[in-house]
Amino acid sequence: MGSCLNGKETDHELSHLKLLSSLIPSEERERIFLLNSYNHAFKGFSAMLMKHLLYLVYGPSHQVSAIVVLAKSHHNGKEFVWEVLISTSPIAIGARFYSNQEFSTERNKTSPAATRGFPRDFVGHGTHTASIAGGVHTKASYYGLAQGIARGGLPSARIASYKACTLEGCEGSLILKAIDDAIIDGIDIISISIGASSILQSDFLSDPIAIGAFHAEQKGVAVVCSGGNDGPDPYTIVNSAPWIFTIAASSIDRSAINFSPLKLGKRYPLAFGEQVAASFTSASDARNCIPGSLDTRKVAGKIVVCVNDEPTVSRKIKKLVVEDSRAKGVIIIDGEGESSYDSPFDSGTYPFSEVEATMGSKILHYINSTMYPTATILPSAEIIKSKPAPVVASFSSRGPGGLTENILKPDIMAPGVVILAAIVSNQIESYYGAPGNKSSLFGIKSGTSMACPHVTGAMAFIKSVHFEWSFSMIKSALMTTCEYFLGYI
Repeated sequence: MGSCLNGKETDHELSHLKLLSSLIPSEERERIFLLNSYNHAFKGFSAMLMKHLLYLVYGPSHQVSAIVVLAKSHHNGKEFVWEVLISTSPIAIGARFYSNQEFSTERNKTSPAATRGFPRDFVGHGTHTASIAGGVHTKASYYGLAQGIARGGLPSARIASYKACTLEGCEGSLILKAIDDAIIDGIDIISISIGASSILQSDFLSDPIAIGAFHAEQKGVAVVCSGGNDGPDPYTIVNSAPWIFTIAASSIDRSAINFSPLKLGKRYPLAFGEQVAASFTSASDARNCIPGSLDTRKVAGKIVVCVNDEPTVSRKIKKLVVEDSRAKGVIIIDGEGESSYDSPFDSGTYPFSEVEATMGSKILHYINSTMYPTATILPSAEIIKSKPAPVVASFSSRGPGGLTENILKPDIMAPGVVILAAIVSNQIESYYGAPGNKSSLFGIKSGTSMACPHVTGAMAFIKSVHFEWSFSMIKSALMTTCEYFLGYI
């Protein structure tokens, strides 16, 4: 991906198609599909090719570089998010969407035949991150929890959303196209809460985010990225290129929240997963609430206790298994797995609670020593001004970077645990419904996806006050200054 010499919009598609046609044998040319041309910040294109034709494009006889990219994922462990871009200049709010899913079968067609989709957010993650960066002042709460006045980092910022992801993931060619378009659109800061797995991450020459961010930086556009949720092991940080502002997640002084729409007082039978196992199911599978391990007839109407011994089965899956079996609620005993302290789980409106091993052993002892064990579902409660805070979240990926051990990464941490922000108010997931059977305009989520736009908003705020500052100066100011207030940093 070379730099664009003049940085102006030109008709590169024809030249890119001619290049492909000159390299690929005539009998194979009907299989050429040019998907995207990049012609603003850098020169290049993406194409749909058969695997055996790839070598012909970047073989040793041609001065052409090529990358094969893997789909990237979100950084909140649940959904997808696309780039949110901030401008402190007086330009209009905008939104774009990108798709490579459908393309023409006409010979030598230069672009997809029909890119179907909408820039509207149907999942909620993009809305959540955008409101963190630039949401306006408003009263906010999640059904009365975390109640107060919410605002983004710079409410006066103008936001453009570039939807480069689908439910299947985020294609590298579309990420590059979104960054390329954002640069020519006059964006000041690019906030990206996506990335590859720490196991599958590629080198900087093959990483579309690193490539796009490099050219954005050359054009004076700052790029802020989430660092990933594969912690606490070392060498798990992603988006660690030196020219990227890489963000870790920290806790805040509001502790974990459990939500239940049911009223206080009514008691329900309490059962351990092993006791409500389906036929021909091992005790280990049932205690971990693995899909297919529970007997719906035995589970219905009960509160089910599951353990977290099997790391490949997430809390979300356990919750869905129990909920689909028509249980009234679920309690998960967490041993050495995900921590409810700094990695709370968003169970929607379904009654959910997570306890540590010591408390879990007491619950199991009660079940085993009581003929008819019962439990009740209490209203949610939040713990404010909890200490220590902030601390690095256990899920937040750690450095050093596998490719940049001599450069400290992540660069900075920001709030990323139990973050209240706007969401898409479209449906209520649980069959229990929410209070008043109304969906909330706000949601509580955790992840480095949430930490990233905090820094984006802070950078936009500083830029609005010190417009002459470079983003290197803003980055340095954020990393080297802090304030100690009432026992908190």
